[in-house]
Amino acid sequence: MMKKRFSISAPGRRPQSRSGIALVVTLIFVTVIAFMAITFLVLSQRERGSVSSTANQTDSQLAAKTALDRATARLVAPMLAFTNAADYHLLVSTNYISRAGFDPSVPTGTRQYTNVNYDFQVNGSPLTGPEQLVNLTNLLYDPRPPVYVATNTAKGSSTALDFRYYLDLNRNGRYDPSGMVPLLDVNGKFVDKVTGAEINPVVPWPPNVVMIPEIGDPEWIGVLAQPGQPHSAENEFVARYAYVALPISKTLDLNYIFNQAKTQQYDRFGANFLRNQGVGSWEINLAAFLCDLNTNAWGGYTYDPLVSGAVNGNSFVSAAGLYGYRINYNTAFLSSVRALYGTPGDNAFRNDLFDDYSAGPFPADPFGYNGADPDTVRTTQPWSGADNPNHYFTMQELFDANKTASAGGGSLAQTLLLVGATNSSYDRYTYYRLLSQLGTDSAPQPEKMNLNYDNLTPSNGVASVTNFMPWQPLVFFTNAAQRLLAEYYPGQTNLADQTGVHIQLYPTNFYTPSVHRLMQVAANLYDATTNDIYPSVFRPVFMVTPGTRFFPRYVYLVGYERVTNDWKLRFDYPCVEASTLTNAAINTRLDQVSVYNAPWVVGAKEGLPNFNQLFLQSAMTVTRKLEFRRQNLSETNSPVRYVNQMYTFSVSNLFGVSLWNSY
Repeated sequence: MMKKRFSISAPGRRPQSRSGIALVVTLIFVTVIAFMAITFLVLSQRERGSVSSTANQTDSQLAAKTALDRATARLVAPMLAFTNAADYHLLVSTNYISRAGFDPSVPTGTRQYTNVNYDFQVNGSPLTGPEQLVNLTNLLYDPRPPVYVATNTAKGSSTALDFRYYLDLNRNGRYDPSGMVPLLDVNGKFVDKVTGAEINPVVPWPPNVVMIPEIGDPEWIGVLAQPGQPHSAENEFVARYAYVALPISKTLDLNYIFNQAKTQQYDRFGANFLRNQGVGSWEINLAAFLCDLNTNAWGGYTYDPLVSGAVNGNSFVSAAGLYGYRINYNTAFLSSVRALYGTPGDNAFRNDLFDDYSAGPFPADPFGYNGADPDTVRTTQPWSGADNPNHYFTMQELFDANKTASAGGGSLAQTLLLVGATNSSYDRYTYYRLLSQLGTDSAPQPEKMNLNYDNLTPSNGVASVTNFMPWQPLVFFTNAAQRLLAEYYPGQTNLADQTGVHIQLYPTNFYTPSVHRLMQVAANLYDATTNDIYPSVFRPVFMVTPGTRFFPRYVYLVGYERVTNDWKLRFDYPCVEASTLTNAAINTRLDQVSVYNAPWVVGAKEGLPNFNQLFLQSAMTVTRKLEFRRQNLSETNSPVRYVNQMYTFSVSNLFGVSLWNSY
């Protein structure tokens, strides 16, 4: 039997087709793929830009680090060479150049990395095109990279490029070289060293011109892709750097000098400046500094506070502009001593017999005011030593007329631009001479000790110096000793650490005579600040700590106690060798014992001889004597028959005391 399948459909309708669904799905996939492709392209472009930015930032950071390391090396080199830690000054980056000129006689293909000069040959002629290319292949030592900037718009073309191989920090638009350079007079001419006659500027510099040392514009130094190989088409410059090192420890801080203290009012011409007893940095005369910096720009200086009281000149006007910006041109923005330090500071200023406000009058007594302190009625008035509301942060701010302008007319910024644009080298280098002597950053002084008030021991969470709290003897002595030890023995944690004095006595005794001298200096420093007629006495305290396999226990000097009227009791404590303390309890202060070679420290006082040394030595000698007797005393050749021997013993105790008067 045969079966058949039949399908029944409605009249006029065809079976459903799936081709439409497939088309829709295909379109969706195409759309998704297109979206993903576009998204990938956008993200890849963005990430490529991010990678490029990161790479550029990394290059910049490495170039900046290279500049810092190079400047550090140049600063440290003379210190090590001449063993003088203060042998540093204003320093700028410079390119290597052979002052003799480029030597074209060197055979082609021979690399001479010192044969570099961008301007002239050894005979004075300019370099030809091929010679310039050879000069480029010799670039290895501090090379000059190509730096072109579109700033020469004054010639009518915005695309004209300047070869700015230097940083024009003084903004005069001209290259100011560093090193020994020719002296330029007011006409821009060289000066003959013998006759004083003018010589037209030429290159190379004639041998008969006057040469002077100058620090000028920092020059760009190129960084090669392969620093050990000379510059070439395959070894290009990948970065450049320039640096200027400012000797802040040898410069005045612009933010803390000058005042308007004479009448406590701001004067636009600077006439209210007064220097009296020099109690603070605000008494430093900024106007005198400017006048000495450049007498052409800031001449006409007059300061006569004693006779006529006259204070005038361009330098005082410029100084008033700088100081005026710091105080918003109104001394009312300065805090008073009472507002800053409260009653303790108020009393200190009223009774120290010094003109702390620097407002005069001048003391008639050469030793002070003889009981009449001039600050008695001033402690509620604005004080020149208070923090200023505005500060200068970089020396480039001196070119901002809004921060240097004076109500008396003109500004220091305009003056610097004017003198920098002249022909005279004395004027053109004014700004760089200023950088070597004036700055905006004081040298950091972390944890320095104030001799008069305790600035290291917190009191209620606030530094004690702000409350004018005096030093406690033991606190001063241990802090001073710790800093002296750390200064003379850097890195030696067995001599001093951050917690105070910490000196090993056993198994190795590090308490040497030089260490004791530093302890003596610390005690003398404290006694010099007090009026007590008796010297301070400090007795060492010891501790035993766990050691190593070979030396299970160590003995340390871990601090001091001040000896007062209980000295007899303390003096009766036993004095032992450090090795005998190893049987004591570990990590326990031993304050009832003395140790040989770790003496008490006694300060020096005027009028009293200072105990320096106690010498005690016991000496024992033994002498052996032998007597030989012959059998017949009358015969010289008679044999020896008797032998006698004798021992002589002697004991001597040597005792000595060394005293000295340090005054």
